[in-house]
Amino acid sequence: AFVGVMNQGKGALKLLNMIRESKGEMDSLNVVMAGEEVYIQDPEYTASVRNLASELKNVEYYGEVTNGLKKEIYKKSKILVYPYVQPWFEPFNLTAVESMMMGTPVLMMNNGSAKELIGDNVNMNLFRPACDYDEFMHRLYEILPKLTKDKSYSRTVHDNAMRFDIKHMIDRYEKYFNE
Repeated sequence: AFVGVMNQGKGALKLLNMIRESKGEMDSLNVVMAGEEVYIQDPEYTASVRNLASELKNVEYYGEVTNGLKKEIYKKSKILVYPYVQPWFEPFNLTAVESMMMGTPVLMMNNGSAKELIGDNVNMNLFRPACDYDEFMHRLYEILPKLTKDKSYSRTVHDNAMRFDIKHMIDRYEKYFNE
């Protein structure tokens, strides 16, 4: 799944192009895409995403969704993917944390806050900036079998994300500012 703001940096179009160029390699994957369109900075980009998604038989494009539907997408997805486009720098990816709180792992480029968000326990879910299609696919297919064989992996992902739970964050801020 891809859930995020529809802008060039997040890589929605890059993901769709990877699917199109996979020559059937990704046909077995059902890809759901949902994203915020309220603050569209580039309407042509979003139109390109919508158009290409409609051409691909294994892609469902929802556009903007409610929080309830977003939660369902996280729960039903095997993995959330962010194939960022360089030089995008992600300061904090809230949808990645939301996904992980539902137990759904995230595959994302290792830049910005990615390493902190993903954490050391699930470090294989990072790929290097400016990676090519082959590296991205290698990472994806390295993770997918683990998700079906190892049910504790989902729990590890969830527990890792709980570092960003609001109560935990408030406690950490209070401790920091009271020192």
